[in-house]
Amino acid sequence: MKSERSPFQTAWMSFDLGEARPCDGTYCFYAYDSLPPIPDEATFTGNFEWLDFKSKAHVADASLKHIEAEAQRLGIPLPAGFGAFMGDSALQDSFPSCTACTFGLSENFIPARIEEGGYFLRFMNDQQDVLMWYLYFSPTGEHCVVVSNILYDDEEYFNDLPTEAIKNSSGYCAPSFEAFLYRIWLENKIWFSMNEGETTDKLQEAYLAHYL
Repeated sequence: MKSERSPFQTAWMSFDLGEARPCDGTYCFYAYDSLPPIPDEATFTGNFEWLDFKSKAHVADASLKHIEAEAQRLGIPLPAGFGAFMGDSALQDSFPSCTACTFGLSENFIPARIEEGGYFLRFMNDQQDVLMWYLYFSPTGEHCVVVSNILYDDEEYFNDLPTEAIKNSSGYCAPSFEAFLYRIWLENKIWFSMNEGETTDKLQEAYLAHYL
């Protein structure tokens, strides 16, 4: 889903990339429009060919099977490759994270309440739940990725939130599941290269050149 069709403000919450993009905490806000370009959305087909690690072990656990069944029941089209990625623990474990983020699903789709027929689904969270990342499914079946500092899985708390608070606490950060994974993967690769004394490769250098 393109940002102009999303009901959320745009935002990218992430870590520093050295002097190229400083941050005075674990995460900082960066204007979405300031981000370096990534491959065109048409190149993201659910195969994750850009990842260093290759695995075909799609073993859906009970939580993923439940979400896939609920998606079918609700008529929600899951992103291409979503089941393959979320059902492959080895692939997830190969994904670098300098802030120790982990992949994990909400127990159920969460009615978003900002649009009738819209749903949230958490798929990744910070180690200390400082930030959570969700798929947002619009009533028309499109999806995007949003970030929030609120755990929407807490049904009692979430249901007490005003609609505007939900909207204002959710930042649009990617037009699709795979586009988000690509950017956060690349930024983590850069962070580890910088902080572990490794040489950045051409892909990383091109990303950093946008800032420099």
